[in-house]
Amino acid sequence: KELLLAGAAGGGGGNRDPAVAARLEKHRRMAAAAAVAELLDGGDVAETCARWRTVAGGLFLPGTLQQLSSETASVAAMAANLATSAGWRGVASLLDALSRELDAGA
Repeated sequence: KELLLAGAAGGGGGNRDPAVAARLEKHRRMAAAAAVAELLDGGDVAETCARWRTVAGGLFLPGTLQQLSSETASVAAMAANLATSAGWRGVASLLDALSRELDAGA
């Protein structure tokens, strides 16, 4: 509750209290991760953005979520390559599947 009020009063991140700003940023990151997870579960991009916009910040638009999804796919692909080089075939397979699903527009 305090974070939502701080975000609303501070214009979405203009709060001068570093502790509140840091907590707000953690909540934004968590909301972004939850939004990507929702997309992976087959959620609609516009509905997902509307649901998580309050916590993630006012600039959380469908294009932002698609960019985040693309970046997540790139990180998953790099992690899959790392897992393959380490000999972790099961982990590499899961990360590769995640990367492909996100690339396909999950």
